[in-house]
Amino acid sequence: MSEHNEVKDFTFIPTIKILFKNIKIIGTVTITGTLLTWIICLFITPEYKSTVTVFPANLSSVSQMLFSENERSISVFGDENESEQLLQIIHSEDIMNRIIDEFDLYKHYNIDTDSKYPKTNLINKYKSNVIIKKTRFMSITIDVYDTDSEIATNIANRISDLIDTVYRDIQKERNREALAIVQSEYDAARMYITQIEDSLNKIRKKGINNYKAESEVYNAAYARALGSDSTKRLKALQQKIDTLSKYGGITLTLLGELELEQKRVALLRDKLTAAQVNVTRIIPRKIVVNKAFPSEKAVFPIIWLTVLLAGISFLVSTSFLVTYFEKFRKK
Repeated sequence: MSEHNEVKDFTFIPTIKILFKNIKIIGTVTITGTLLTWIICLFITPEYKSTVTVFPANLSSVSQMLFSENERSISVFGDENESEQLLQIIHSEDIMNRIIDEFDLYKHYNIDTDSKYPKTNLINKYKSNVIIKKTRFMSITIDVYDTDSEIATNIANRISDLIDTVYRDIQKERNREALAIVQSEYDAARMYITQIEDSLNKIRKKGINNYKAESEVYNAAYARALGSDSTKRLKALQQKIDTLSKYGGITLTLLGELELEQKRVALLRDKLTAAQVNVTRIIPRKIVVNKAFPSEKAVFPIIWLTVLLAGISFLVSTSFLVTYFEKFRKK
C-alpha cells in the first residue's frame, strides 16, 4: 500500500470504524476526565476582579487657569502626554509600596518573609494581580484580581486615590522652590524701584520735577530774556538750565528704568500669586469615570468553560490515541 493510500485509509472510513468500536473507552475517559476537571475546579480558590477607570485631567495648574488668557477648561480631559504621565505615576514604586504596606500584602499573599527573595516574590505577585493599561480612548484601567472581592475593590480604589497624593508629593518641593525664587526676584525688583525713586527724589529737591516740561519752559524763557537788559534774570535762567543739563540725562535714564521695573514688578506680582496658588492648591490629576465595586462573580476559574474545554480535550486526545494504537497494532 502506498503512503498516500495509508494516510487516506487512516483518516476516513477505517478511522470512523475504530472510533465506533472503542466508543465506550472514549466515552468513559472523556466523562471521567471531565468530572475530575469539574471536581478540581471546585477546590480552586476563586479570584475576583475589580476595575477603576480614570481619565487624565489636563495639566493646566490652577494658576494658569486664573491668569492665562488661553488656558484650557478645568473639565477638559488630558491629552496623550498627560495620559502617559498618569500611567507612569500609577506604575510608580511609591504607589506600589503604599499599597503593600496599607493592605499588609506580605501576609495577604502568604509571602514567606524568611524566604530567599521575599520582596521579589511579592512584587511579582503584585504585578500579576494589578494590571494597569491604557485604552485607545486614552483612559486608564486599573484591574485588580484577588481571592477576596472586597480587598480587590479596596486596592483598586486606593490606587486611584493615591494618584493625586503621589503627584502632590512630587510637586510640593518643586513648587516651594519656585515660590522662593519668584519671591526673591519680586523683593529685589521692589527694592530696586525704591532705590530709583530715592534717586529721583534727590534730584527733585534740586528743583527738577518734570525734566522735559521744565526744559522747554526755561529754554523758551531764556530765549525771550535775551532780548531784554535783565542780566539778573538771564543768570537765574542759566543756572536753571545748567541744573537741568546736569541732571537731565540721569533723570531720563532713571525714569526709563523706573517704567521698565514697574512693568517687571507687575509681571512678577502675577507670577508670585500663581506660585502661591500652586503651593497651596493642586487640581486632581485624574478624572474617575468608574469606581471599583465588589464583584459578585469570580473571573477565575470559569467552571463551565474550563469543564467544556477539558471535555473536548479529553475527547479529541482519547480518540486520537485509540485510533493510533489500533492502526499501530494492525501493522
